[in-house]
Amino acid sequence: MTHLYDNNLNFLVSLNYEYEDFIKEPSKFYPEWQFSFYATQNKYSNPIISDGVLREKTREELILIDNKVELLQDGEYIEQGKIIVVPAPETLLKKVWDKTAHVWGEGATVKELKEYYFNKINTYKAEILEVGFNFNGHQQKCREKDLALLGNAIAANEDAQVYSKTPVSHWSFNDHDVIEMSLEDLKHLRIAGATFVQAIFTVEAQLKASEANILLEKQDFIKKVDELSTVKCFKSSI
Repeated sequence: MTHLYDNNLNFLVSLNYEYEDFIKEPSKFYPEWQFSFYATQNKYSNPIISDGVLREKTREELILIDNKVELLQDGEYIEQGKIIVVPAPETLLKKVWDKTAHVWGEGATVKELKEYYFNKINTYKAEILEVGFNFNGHQQKCREKDLALLGNAIAANEDAQVYSKTPVSHWSFNDHDVIEMSLEDLKHLRIAGATFVQAIFTVEAQLKASEANILLEKQDFIKKVDELSTVKCFKSSI
């Protein structure tokens, strides 16, 4: 196909001829042909001459030349013949562009911001408890079943004192880290766990009482726990 445009770049007609054949003798295929006309292999909806070549206008040209401001995207406006781009702040949950003031605003309600922020805190809390704390270089998780097993181990050792003066248990910190623990060791582990859990709940309360911060990261939560507690988060898995 060959597509013809007049000297004002108005589309004339599409002809079912090969472009290479047409340009050799245009008048043979289109008697009304003039030297000021244009023939192209591609059909253009919004043609423009650039460096002597007919091509499609870019989005920027349509906006600035043809004044098609409806093509402007959120975060864009025209100033002194140029398209100005305003990056959206990361601190906004629902980014809303004010086309008049040329600024970004928060589209989320206070309730939506609070829910998003609280969900982040709750997720981080659960993940940190899952990973647990550092006990003398060992990883002790703080899931409900871990705390229950620890309580059972202590109770069993206390019962065993009736039969043995120094009862011991083989405590499994994880599948590859089993340590022989005395009753006192297990009690120290339980105290460390209680201290760690209390620190996490304290940090959770502090965060939820502060202004909603949608950029809160898990490392921020971990840092606050470590600053508050003598029992530190286990780091290698977090």
